[in-house]
Amino acid sequence: MKKITLFAILTSFSLLLNAQTSFSHSIGGGIVGVGPNFTVPTLMYSPRLNIKSIGDNSTISVGTHFGLGFNLESSNSRTGGSGNSFININLPVLAEYNFGRGSSPDNEDGFGFFIGAGGGLNYAAVSGGAASSYGPMGNAGVKFQIANYDLGLRGGYMLDLSSNKLNVWVVNLMYNL
Repeated sequence: MKKITLFAILTSFSLLLNAQTSFSHSIGGGIVGVGPNFTVPTLMYSPRLNIKSIGDNSTISVGTHFGLGFNLESSNSRTGGSGNSFININLPVLAEYNFGRGSSPDNEDGFGFFIGAGGGLNYAAVSGGAASSYGPMGNAGVKFQIANYDLGLRGGYMLDLSSNKLNVWVVNLMYNL
């Protein structure tokens, strides 16, 4: 068993060394939903390493869509504020297939898409308590150009395997750098 594991690690490392790698990233914002009761506005940074080119129009990449969300409310009887502050940290690690626009830094096709799978961690803290969740995650999105802006729209879902059962969904609008 140790020999098979070592062989798999060395083979994977060899493929990475021989690959034509490139770096892509984007920034954006959106909404994260945690469990049935909380949604929070989120800032997002998405770095990815394109590890394998497939023809001129597609790549396989490994990356993340790191999200930081917060909602700060003060308790105020005149405005009806509940005083519940909320912070959320979302950290998925995904392997993705990218096609068309933005599949590599040089690809400027009119339209592109991506689809990926991996795992994620999520930490949510509300005034008076906190919970973390983890599990498999999938996401998909499109990339397009409006005027001179290189944009993308992404949706994702993480199934929580922890005892908290706080499944996580995300929707992001991205600016591709």
